[in-house]
Amino acid sequence: NLAIVLSPVDTGLLRAANQMRVRTQGLTVTGEVFNPTAYAEPVHGGSRAHVIRPRRAKVLRFEVGGRVVFARKVTIPARRGRPWLYRALLEIAKPRGYRVSAT
Repeated sequence: NLAIVLSPVDTGLLRAANQMRVRTQGLTVTGEVFNPTAYAEPVHGGSRAHVIRPRRAKVLRFEVGGRVVFARKVTIPARRGRPWLYRALLEIAKPRGYRVSAT
C-alpha cells in the first residue's frame, strides 16, 4: 500500500499498475512488489539523455500546451530516478526486522 501512495502520479497509470506477489517455501516467505509498465524502470531508476526518432513516419507528432508540434527528432533530457518501490520496501520492512535485498 505504501508503494501505491509513494508512486509518482501524472496520469495515474503508473500508480494503478503496481503489483505484489508472495511466495512461501518452508519457513521462508518471499514477497515481490513490481510494476510491469514499460516506463516504470526509467521513472524508478532514472535515465540518461537520449534522442527519439520516428520509426515509420518522417516526423514525430505530439502536443505541447494545446498546440500540435511536428519534429524530425526529439532530445529527452536525463532524468533523476524516483525509487518509490525501493523506498516503500525500506520504510516497511526494515523496522520490522526483515532482511532486504533488491534485485
